Amino acid sequence: MPWHSIQLVHAILSCMIVSFSQTVVCAIEGPQKTTAKQDRPGDKAIKVILVDHQELKTKVEASKGKIVVVDIWSTSCVPCMREFPHLIELSKKWPGDVICISLNVDYIGLKSKPPESYTANVEAFLNQKKAHITNLQSREPDEDLLQNMKVGSIPAILIFDRASKLHLQLTDANAGDDGLTYQGDVIPAIEKLINKP
Repeated sequence: MPWHSIQLVHAILSCMIVSFSQTVVCAIEGPQKTTAKQDRPGDKAIKVILVDHQELKTKVEASKGKIVVVDIWSTSCVPCMREFPHLIELSKKWPGDVICISLNVDYIGLKSKPPESYTANVEAFLNQKKAHITNLQSREPDEDLLQNMKVGSIPAILIFDRASKLHLQLTDANAGDDGLTYQGDVIPAIEKLINKP
């Protein structure tokens, strides 16, 4: 096999396989630096912070004076994924009044799959959606966290008033006929809070 063919095979084999949200750049001269789209100047890669339910409560209380929306979601929950882009839209609608927090609950408590083992998949989704908001990931098993927060199921959206008190907890059980949606359930509730004297 000619030397340049060996170099080409070496270059191809040296390319890194990365998540679907990233772009791999390889050339015949050899492996090049892998560059994610979100790592371009001006864009920051989105990272999650591991928390438990008490640390979430602390983050909400630290935002006193603002309305806080906490979207509890999982990558295995189709309705969660469908509505998630509307959380990002909401974060841009009233930036002076509303803080949006995403809380991922993919971790199910298996010893063989600690919370950190879910992080790359969660961050890939968040980067794909350009979720430049506060992004948290539960370090508690999903059932424990939901029980500690008195949430029956996901998708779930918690709306806290300006005093950091839980104003409304939304799930499919108390949402509109089409299930829990930002347009039908969340936005009207926030508008009432914003306009509250």
